[in-house]
Amino acid sequence: MRSAFLLLLLLVACWSLAGVAMLPPLPDNAGAGSVPGSPAFNLVNQAYANMLAGNYSLAETQYKSLTEMEPDNLASWEGLLWSLNAQGKYRSTLKLGKKLHHDKPGQAFYYNYLGYALLNSHRFPAARYYYQKGLQSQPGMQLANQISREGMAYAYRNLDDYPHYYANLNSSRKLSSTIQLSKSVPALSTTLAYKVPGADKAAYIVKQGISYRRNSLNLAYENLFVGGEQYRHILRSDIRTQLYPLDIGLQGRILKGDDDRVYPAWQVGAELSPRFYPGQFAIKPSLFASYSHHPDLDAQQLSFKPRVSWRDMNLSYALNATYLDYENPGADSLNLFHQFELTKSLPYGFGLGLAYGFGNDAWSVDNTGNSIDTFSQNGSYYGASLSKSLFGRFSAYAYYQKWESDQLLYFSLTGRY
Repeated sequence: MRSAFLLLLLLVACWSLAGVAMLPPLPDNAGAGSVPGSPAFNLVNQAYANMLAGNYSLAETQYKSLTEMEPDNLASWEGLLWSLNAQGKYRSTLKLGKKLHHDKPGQAFYYNYLGYALLNSHRFPAARYYYQKGLQSQPGMQLANQISREGMAYAYRNLDDYPHYYANLNSSRKLSSTIQLSKSVPALSTTLAYKVPGADKAAYIVKQGISYRRNSLNLAYENLFVGGEQYRHILRSDIRTQLYPLDIGLQGRILKGDDDRVYPAWQVGAELSPRFYPGQFAIKPSLFASYSHHPDLDAQQLSFKPRVSWRDMNLSYALNATYLDYENPGADSLNLFHQFELTKSLPYGFGLGLAYGFGNDAWSVDNTGNSIDTFSQNGSYYGASLSKSLFGRFSAYAYYQKWESDQLLYFSLTGRY
């Protein structure tokens, strides 16, 4: 009964504060390597008891003393990592992990602890990497494997890879009969946005999304006013499904407005996005094809959009090639448009983004899915964004973009339920 009770305490204590990932297993070999009755033996048991009681700071001090008294006792080092993660001292965990990698080559006990610290530091590709190393390096430790699987699952979820997320979560459940998966239910999101795309222009946008496991559907309506008068509105739909090798996305738009040369119009597009995980990187190259029909022209677009995630940053690039087929003979043209974006997670739920683009973007669909329906090109631009998560279910986003002769402002608020 005592061992069963300790195991129950172990599983409960392992859950993170956010409830999305588990701490690595508690060191159950508290006195391993110490002589029974010795000061070190007594201290390691005291530190273990303090961890179970929630006295993490005291336990950290005790575990530090133990690593000095018995530097070859792995249980002391594991307990120190455990106490650091329990206090949210993730930088200290990562620093200690580098030391252990150098001083104790071939040991795998610290991989799950590093994965947990990286996961909570929004360094998802590296978290996936270390949880995977923990899984591969400790094949005979069921509890450690279960935690590795669950950590990998949540790393994949934050990397927007739901096939691997569910595969690892199911494997985690199979490794432990005490873990029960909750039933999957559809997730909904609603976004309200306001956009100022230029002088005397304003647009109001409503987006509604629904996702279930690997599939998602998003609908959006945009109403553009020029000089206070309604000028154009867009109805957009996006469908995406995720398979193990790649994501498949389909989109469509209907555009209606006052300019008979441009409206009514429609657009359809398709995107294929495989995923790769070399080392501590996540790479997602995408190929996007689009066809747009307007009264005076057709636009055929092909885009290559690779994205690389490393640490807590994402770098994306888009090369958009758009062939314009005009009704007037001899007016056809090929436009090239380049876009770069760098985003980084910041403390306290903030996110920072920087953007730059150049070329001719007329009649193209940019890397954010925005349809540019204009005869004139805006040319090169730079932009910056700031996002903030609010209360766990909301997020606010602001973006500013500047061309040589114009500017754009965009604000949105998204709720998830």
